[in-house]
Amino acid sequence: EVCPPKCIEVIDDLDAQPPRRHLVQHVDACIWCGQCERYCPTGHGIHLTNEYITVGFSPEDFEERIDKEMLLCEVCGEILAPADQLRWLVRRMGPLAFTNPTLMLMAGRDLRVVEEAVKSEGTDVQRADRLRIQCPKCRRLTALHA
Repeated sequence: EVCPPKCIEVIDDLDAQPPRRHLVQHVDACIWCGQCERYCPTGHGIHLTNEYITVGFSPEDFEERIDKEMLLCEVCGEILAPADQLRWLVRRMGPLAFTNPTLMLMAGRDLRVVEEAVKSEGTDVQRADRLRIQCPKCRRLTALHA
């Protein structure tokens, strides 16, 4: 968390289909330090401006909400990243994105040339598990067992 007053609330809804992340910025708690804009991973998510009029009658008047689709690890189910962030990485890396299985699968899904992975039966790691969207921990485990 880069926000000193912690005015950006992150709410993950893993039960939604697809899983969602709700980001709520409480503008009434913001000290306008600019750390959120400075450390935004994509450089396009947050832009501070002096054109805000902060007048309202309820706490909801001082909230800015953004909803993002989340990707989960297809092996363990842990949160991996927002889908938009992986798409941004694919665009930024260009052809080099195809050296990473997760980014390759994300690009393939967007191009509609890759279908959803079929879950393997049992707890043993299979060779096919290498080509699934995975968190770094599961990627290491499948690399060791494949």
